[in-house]
Amino acid sequence: MTFSVRPSVFIMLAIMSGFFGAFVTTTAAQEEASNPPVIHSGNTYILFENAGTAGLPSAHYQAFEQFASEHPDITRALAPKPRLIESESFAGSHPALGDFLRTNPEISNDFAENPGNYVDMPLAVAASIKRHPISQQ
Repeated sequence: MTFSVRPSVFIMLAIMSGFFGAFVTTTAAQEEASNPPVIHSGNTYILFENAGTAGLPSAHYQAFEQFASEHPDITRALAPKPRLIESESFAGSHPALGDFLRTNPEISNDFAENPGNYVDMPLAVAASIKRHPISQQ
């Protein structure tokens, strides 16, 4: 009888260790997902957290989004060439854009500094703007 008990005890231990291992792995993954990553370098800890939306000009984004929904052709033209936002000839050939920028001059400045916040740009354009900003300050 002791011979038949041992295999069943081993089987039960194997099953229990499998459940326990899955529980520990799941718990560790949940803790890792809920805690922001931390890097320890020397005597410094760098904590990576979400920046949040405080301080973002969300009213600008909403105004431009409304404009973009009404004028998708202009938005498509600005996406690959965001520097066109500062072109008087482009604004002159698109009166709706000229009117929008005259009534929202702060959007023109913010767009020039951060065009990727307003339109989806191709990666090559975004990299070029990072190297050569639209507005030199």
